[in-house]
Amino acid sequence: MTLPALHASWLSTVLDSLPGPEPRSGCAACPMVGSPSEDTVFAFPADARCCTTIPSIPNVLVGAALREGRAAGLESLRARISDARACTPLGVEPPPGLPAAFRDPLTGYARARAPRCPHQQADLSCGVHDTRPAACATWFCRPVDGLGGHRFWRAAFAFLHLLEETAARAVALRLLEPAAAEALFPVPGVRPAERPDVWGRWAADKEGFFRACADEADLLGAEALLAAAGPLGAHRAAQLRAAAAGRAVPIPTRITTGEVRRRTIRGADVVFAYSPHDGLALPADLVDAISTVCDGRSTADAQAALVAAGHAVDDALLAALVERGVLVEAGAR
Repeated sequence: MTLPALHASWLSTVLDSLPGPEPRSGCAACPMVGSPSEDTVFAFPADARCCTTIPSIPNVLVGAALREGRAAGLESLRARISDARACTPLGVEPPPGLPAAFRDPLTGYARARAPRCPHQQADLSCGVHDTRPAACATWFCRPVDGLGGHRFWRAAFAFLHLLEETAARAVALRLLEPAAAEALFPVPGVRPAERPDVWGRWAADKEGFFRACADEADLLGAEALLAAAGPLGAHRAAQLRAAAAGRAVPIPTRITTGEVRRRTIRGADVVFAYSPHDGLALPADLVDAISTVCDGRSTADAQAALVAAGHAVDDALLAALVERGVLVEAGAR
């Protein structure tokens, strides 16, 4: 797992070290393809995987991709830039009429084969992987720390997405002349007599504009950008630090069941808690016992009761149940 350089520099202003790899969510061997089976909403199509929508890409990352000039993604990126319906000085957006949300597992995310990300290549690799947006860079179906990893990457997304938006506005305002900037960011309630084009002098050189955006982002620097994000930026940074410190979910002293969903997949009972993508296969009788025994009593007593009833709940399995959010601290639900 390699973060885009811009995102890595932004995270480095907040975290003591960058996050490590996520081997359970590898694109080369997608863990979601064909598992679970097609009778649930939890499977990804083999010919699309999770790239079944069109992500927004801010101007600074569009420019970075153009500046790198890697052939794999340039054709699809230039096609999006040429679409006047979905390209502004702030970046490229999904075309009108298509869903803008990057994922929604409850309404078909990663099940439908369209819309397909235009940057996905024939070999299913990403053509803009090194400059992909935060929505893609922080998306892992099965983080190594389970619930703790999920919380960390959601905090990382909130932080990076805010800085993407802040950077996109900041560099656009630096590069556009006043009339174009006012067309892009009009004063509420004031309608100019004649609205100029939002691109201004860059109308014939949008690629040049985006490259300049990437250059401006480099000059702006991460600390200045975080300051420009204001109180919300400070809040997101604090959330990110807390999530990084809490990636390893401790075994609680008193325990109960989390928000668990139960599915029968290929004849086995699979429970899902924090995510519909990270299930844990368990014997059916153990699932029943957990829901009965883990009722707020001490963790030691609950584990002893399960073992006494004939269930092999050792410390490793107990840790896995907590890591996946199947068992949580009593009172935390």
